Amino acid sequence: MQPHSVPAMTATIANRPRRVTGVILLVASTVALQPAHGQVRVVDAGRSQRCAGALESLRSGAAQFDSSLGALAECPAAAAAVLPDEWRRPNADTVVHLNKLMRASGRVRDRTVLDVLFGTLRDSSRSSEERTAALIAMGAYLDPSVSGFARRRTDNRNIEVQSGSQTHPHQVDGPRPLRPMDFATIFQLLHEIAAMRPTERTSSLVFSAKTIEFGLRRACSDPRRRGGVNFCPPP
Repeated sequence: MQPHSVPAMTATIANRPRRVTGVILLVASTVALQPAHGQVRVVDAGRSQRCAGALESLRSGAAQFDSSLGALAECPAAAAAVLPDEWRRPNADTVVHLNKLMRASGRVRDRTVLDVLFGTLRDSSRSSEERTAALIAMGAYLDPSVSGFARRRTDNRNIEVQSGSQTHPHQVDGPRPLRPMDFATIFQLLHEIAAMRPTERTSSLVFSAKTIEFGLRRACSDPRRRGGVNFCPPP
């Protein structure tokens, strides 16, 4: 993956996206600690079956996905191959689809997945909800406690992003692990979006970026939590 041009990405944020109305994306950050690196390798008779079930759940329209999400840690290469196609594929149930993509993508650190996240974020034709979900998934690469939650509003007001608390997930490396420069590029983009003046079209992105950056800096300043993040920005 070539280094991404952050100005080129942020320049497109102001373009008007197609809006999927009535969806809330919640950014969540927890304080529980997990190892920042390392891949889980579990070998047993049921591994293939568990992986197949998790991948099928990711592709399907099934709403119940959390129970099989942990199995992706056993097959990160397959997950890294499936996730990009799922990000590009339109889905009638935006809420279920975005929940799956955010939670699954944040668990597999892989440059192939990161490429499609960058592509989704810079694509002005994608909805504000999709672009915000991509930003949240990238934020999880910096701090694994970052996660997102999508739900449908009843009043069809614009998207809102709020802080909350989620279970701290375990991450694994895919076949193309992220490099130090990739973490730095993600943070630079996150920081630039957080510094933007929010508009009606960019408010969810800006607020998400601010929330993730604040949580990351707070974790990095706490010796008890610093070991649980993958990247700490300069002071």
